[in-house]
Amino acid sequence: MNQCLSRYICSDSYCRTHHRNHALVTCPVVLALAIDRTNPSVISDLVGDMVVDCVGSSAHVFESAAAEIIGAISLAKKVAIESPVSFVFFPVVVHDFDIVVSSIGILCVTEPGPIESDPMTTLQRGYSITFLLVLAGFGLSTRWLLFSSAAPGAWLHFFHFGDVGMVTAYVFVKSAQYYTDYAYAPHGSYMGMPCSNLPTISVPISPALV
Repeated sequence: MNQCLSRYICSDSYCRTHHRNHALVTCPVVLALAIDRTNPSVISDLVGDMVVDCVGSSAHVFESAAAEIIGAISLAKKVAIESPVSFVFFPVVVHDFDIVVSSIGILCVTEPGPIESDPMTTLQRGYSITFLLVLAGFGLSTRWLLFSSAAPGAWLHFFHFGDVGMVTAYVFVKSAQYYTDYAYAPHGSYMGMPCSNLPTISVPISPALV
């Protein structure tokens, strides 16, 4: 809604003039407006975001995790020669650790400070604690279930394979925050089209392209 209102107030001539001056296009009138969260249109927008973005994404994550577990179990049963049972239970144990670690991370998201403090600070703290616990839990489960006397160092390779995915996810989160958070310089200044839909479209599409 704010973006549509911004495009309505910012005329094309205003945008073109500021583009020529290489300045950030801002609308003082829009910035002065407060969001009325009792407005039915605002409530509908928030409900739509919750249903489509949060619930829909959670359903996709659950579906992907279930398919991943079934596929890993099937491959482990066929590939593992020594102690195939431990290889079969490995993906299940890993996702059990996910539930425990995620619960601990949620409990760590508390804000005892003043109300006006930045909520991203406590979210980042919870995410960092979760990330460290994930590394520890994945390393423990890898050593416990994927150790083989024929290849004593093989479990380390499996552990590093998982590290690549976890570190990549952490980098994606930090990169998305850097390019979308208002606290950092790239927000709204490097896209070149502040009065268009391009910033909104480019952020959701980029993970899909990866």
